[in-house]
Amino acid sequence: MPLPRIRAVLYRGRYYAEWRKHGQVRRRSLRTADRDAANAALKAFIEGLELANRPARPTVDYVWQRYCESLGDRPSAKTMAYEWKAIEPHFGAMVAESITETDCVAYTEKRREGGSD
Repeated sequence: MPLPRIRAVLYRGRYYAEWRKHGQVRRRSLRTADRDAANAALKAFIEGLELANRPARPTVDYVWQRYCESLGDRPSAKTMAYEWKAIEPHFGAMVAESITETDCVAYTEKRREGGSD
C-alpha cells in the first residue's frame, strides 16, 4: 500500500510532517523551524516510513510498483506499463530475491513459444 502524501508544514512556529489518515490530519514534529532542515528531515522521515512498511520479502510486483511510482510522469513510466503486462503473469507473485536464471530461461522460452503466461 503506498504511503499517503506527506508534506512539511509550519505549525506553531515549527515544521511538522503532515498527512491524512482515515480523514484525520496527522502530524509528526520535524524538530526545526528552518525550512531547509525541515525538508531534509521530511525526506528522512519518509524514507524511514517506506523502510518500515516494506515487506520482509518483497515480490516483483511490489518492487515494480514502487519503481514505477518513483518515475512519476516520465515517458518510461508509461512504457513500463506495457512491459508489465507481459512480465507480471510469470514473475509478479515471485519473491524478487528468489528469481533464478532458470526462471528467466523458462519465461523466455514461454514468450518465444507465444504463450500468454
